[in-house]
Amino acid sequence: MKFFRTKSIKNNRGAGFIEVLVALVILAIGLLGVLSMQARGLNSNQRALFATEVNLLAYDMADRIIAHDIAGAYDGLTSTAAFVGDAVAVIDQVAWAAAFTASSLPSADGVVAWNNDGDSATNDYVITIRWDDERTGAAGRVCPSDDRDANGNLTNLSCFQLEVNL
Repeated sequence: MKFFRTKSIKNNRGAGFIEVLVALVILAIGLLGVLSMQARGLNSNQRALFATEVNLLAYDMADRIIAHDIAGAYDGLTSTAAFVGDAVAVIDQVAWAAAFTASSLPSADGVVAWNNDGDSATNDYVITIRWDDERTGAAGRVCPSDDRDANGNLTNLSCFQLEVNL
């Protein structure tokens, strides 16, 4: 019977430690990928929530305008300032402003404008809602706009417009 001699234990020192370090590096890279996907998922869910709230706010005001159905009664109505005009429109403005306050939209505001070219066929309202979708502190009010600064951040608020035809 012949025995083969293996390398001495001195030559194998540290091999297990290096294997453990390589495994930990691979595990860390995998966990960083999972964390990155989690962060992107949370950001996407937040944007979806904002889009849902914007739609609800815009269609809420559209329903109020259609129910009241007086041309021009809601012209100039905003979600942030007191509105003077038709009593029902004032009540609707107060309710709309309360809905903005209750929403989670950052830096949000809404405006209702009446478009009438003097032609009875073009009596319509445009409901505009703006908010800081990327939560970067953007303050510009240009709508719609996708202007970005040198860092790639939006300089204007995100914008949603809904046209209501009477």
